[in-house]
Amino acid sequence: VKNTREMVVIDNLATDLPVVDDYLIQRQPKSVLCLPILNQDQLIGLLYLKNRQTGGVFTRDRISILNFLCTQAAISIINARLYASSQENRRQMATLMSNLPGMVYSCINDEHWTPQFASEGCLALTGYTVEELVNNSDISYASLMHPDDIEQVDAAVQSALAHRQPFQVTYRIRTKQGQQKWIWEQGRGIFDQAGELIKLEGFISDISDRKATEAASNALKERLSLVIDQNPIGIIEWTFDFKVARWNPAAEKIFGYSAADMLGQHATQIVPEKDRQQVAKVMAEIMSNQGGFYSLNHNLCKDGSLIDCEWKNTPLRDKNNDVVGILSMVQDVTESKRTQELILQKSEALENALSQLQDTQLQMVQNEK
Repeated sequence: VKNTREMVVIDNLATDLPVVDDYLIQRQPKSVLCLPILNQDQLIGLLYLKNRQTGGVFTRDRISILNFLCTQAAISIINARLYASSQENRRQMATLMSNLPGMVYSCINDEHWTPQFASEGCLALTGYTVEELVNNSDISYASLMHPDDIEQVDAAVQSALAHRQPFQVTYRIRTKQGQQKWIWEQGRGIFDQAGELIKLEGFISDISDRKATEAASNALKERLSLVIDQNPIGIIEWTFDFKVARWNPAAEKIFGYSAADMLGQHATQIVPEKDRQQVAKVMAEIMSNQGGFYSLNHNLCKDGSLIDCEWKNTPLRDKNNDVVGILSMVQDVTESKRTQELILQKSEALENALSQLQDTQLQMVQNEK
């Protein structure tokens, strides 16, 4: 029956089917019936009946009734399985939502964003329980939102709904305990077959820690930018192929080029032709980490004049220790170099004068003798 999905009726064990086994021979039932329990041609189970006293018990009428009962049994079994599966899916979904760091919701697209459903994560997120939030029982979700954020959030959501697209928004809320939190929300509209909006469904999470980290990072970048821009030493950031990525005001003063002039320009823009081979060697040493961290060379200004510059270079590396750029600090040492040369010249002249004086004195002593 399991293989053929067809009924088997046996009276007094008289059958040519290979179904009479030791159990039937031992029990010797007078009537045996086995019916497949089917639903849409899918085998759900088997109904096995026997009578040890009377043969011919399973008449056509009785079999018809039993077939009807089997059909009802198949429907009941399917429904029971679907219910069990539904309960298991609900349990899994409830477990999943309870472990999510945020709130799963469905709500009406009204001015209050009235929740029809909210997961248990709403308590940690807002300080309010499911019972307090759903259907605006104690408070509406919209009333938790920062007044300055409501308009832009509503505009973004309504635009996404109009184009039948998902939406993502960030905004601030005030919790039951009075704490301000930054919120990230992703959702979409649910529409019926006629295209009418039924509700919104989505997920909301707390991104306050991320926002705090971003704020600290931005503050650090601003401070670093101030240090670079207000530094009296020229600071230049190069890409890995030695094109200008940053050019501070001190560098503008040294070379005469503005940041707008130099951004994206190669380093050779400020290197005279005769010194480019030497500078190329310094660049290669920096990239290979074999030197080039300090150099003293001629540089070319915007007005065509040549100056002497002292360079200190540091490779910039990413988390994989790959060079992604170079940071250079540069000073115009033309005047100090000239001063040193002048001092050296005067020192040499003084030494020559002293030497001549000594020679003269020695000559005078010899003449007196």
